[in-house]
Amino acid sequence: MKEKVHMREWEVNIVHGEYNLSGRAEYHYRLGRNVHIAMSSTLEKYEITNEELIYETLNTIYICPLKYMNIYPYEDIYLDGDIKKLKNQVKDGKEAMDELILAAIHIICKETHKSKLAQHISKLQKGGYEEIQAEKQKEKEEMYELLSQYENCIYMQANNVEYGSPLAYHMNGEYGIMEPSFHCGTFQDSVLYLNFNDEGKLVFEFRYFPKWWGSEMKTYAWSSNIEKVIIRNDTAGTLTFNKEEINVGEIKIFERCSNV
Repeated sequence: MKEKVHMREWEVNIVHGEYNLSGRAEYHYRLGRNVHIAMSSTLEKYEITNEELIYETLNTIYICPLKYMNIYPYEDIYLDGDIKKLKNQVKDGKEAMDELILAAIHIICKETHKSKLAQHISKLQKGGYEEIQAEKQKEKEEMYELLSQYENCIYMQANNVEYGSPLAYHMNGEYGIMEPSFHCGTFQDSVLYLNFNDEGKLVFEFRYFPKWWGSEMKTYAWSSNIEKVIIRNDTAGTLTFNKEEINVGEIKIFERCSNV
């Protein structure tokens, strides 16, 4: 029986003449929670209803509500002036999937009057966008609530260990969320979090080596002003942080002196 994956902020594009699904998975049975899927495996069959796209590959059935459909990457294509190129890639609009892609193009080009499907999706997207923004705000508030219990700490919901997950912080009374930087090293890649103030002075840094295909984090730089690191394991398997195991969904707090 195939596993089902529910998608958020998804899109369908054409890559080398083949359909490709990408977007954010609510939970993927092999990758974890809230993970980005850059490219699905080969499409076997699909179905489009008034509410969703059902995109089926060899091992997975992706449930893609139309209200969560992105207009990306079509917006970038439109800005780059390559909209005609994409239109030429669809198979004369004979496939329902082509109609879906063309509908997204009509939306970004503000030509929804040319497609009933574009009009339908555009109406759904308004509600979907509000839902996603509400979900993100709720998650942000929950992270800040946890951080508020401690001084000078950082919190990561680790779902992409290899390249880094967003990091929330409570440092010197200030709260924020920052994206990681990825360093491709000669012998070892690493993930970096460098926080600077308005004057360009480094406030804190946190760095780790991702190991074993994203199942282990080994820190090698941890600012002395970071008193605690909080990790929630949002991957699909056991995560090791500085030699200590964290089960799926578990939250663990590490003091600076803990196995650093």
